[in-house]
Amino acid sequence: MNESILNGLLNLFTVFASIVKINSEQAYKAVYSYLSSHFGVRDHKEHIELYTALRDMYDDSVIPVDKEMIIRNVCAQMQVKLTQEEQLLMLIRFIEFAYSNSQQFKEHILLFRLVAGLFNISDEEFKEALVFITGGDYPSILTIDSNPEESDNHIYSEGLEGYIRVLYLDRFEKMIFTYYGSGMVLLNDNPVTPDMFYSWQHSSVIKSPLFQPIYYSDLLAVFNHLENKEWVYLSGRDINFTFPNSRNGIHNFSFDLCSG
Repeated sequence: MNESILNGLLNLFTVFASIVKINSEQAYKAVYSYLSSHFGVRDHKEHIELYTALRDMYDDSVIPVDKEMIIRNVCAQMQVKLTQEEQLLMLIRFIEFAYSNSQQFKEHILLFRLVAGLFNISDEEFKEALVFITGGDYPSILTIDSNPEESDNHIYSEGLEGYIRVLYLDRFEKMIFTYYGSGMVLLNDNPVTPDMFYSWQHSSVIKSPLFQPIYYSDLLAVFNHLENKEWVYLSGRDINFTFPNSRNGIHNFSFDLCSG
């Protein structure tokens, strides 16, 4: 992610934090976590200093700032730099940030609807994003948990502490998920931070010592069943191959492929 996009995102995070009145220390920790986990930033000092300076400016009651105009200007600048998929994911990230850290989120729904409009995100996609973050049922959302009771939009996973919510973004044929709980959950081999959404790639697997692996194809089968779609799947598990007289080759390789 280039510097201009990152600075624009920090600007928007700061505006939202100021408008919905997220505690400064709480917002600081959330932004720091986003920088590390999702934006690939290793050296936080410069970006955190920018966030702090912007927050002080936006919270200054002596010199009023037109925050809505700032949102409009920054979104207009970022629209030409981000793909439509990235714009939707950014909106969901902003909703997550505000909802998870402020009790005043509901009072500012129109603010996020404004961003959706600036990014040309449909009302349906906005509603999906809102329900995904705030809770509730929706055809494009499924739940993974240890409840053995069968139901639509549900995957049973014995041993999973807490639950996982998954949103299928139909326009981009993409899935994102959020884990809610305190157990050990890994995306491939990387620890998952609770209450923060991640992209679920075709080749990714959710796993833990406490429950059986959950593959992308497991989720796709549920969504396709609900939509009565017919798909062709190719899956491989724990494939190993070595060249003669060598240890080079493929080790413990798993994959999921599907038509469409």
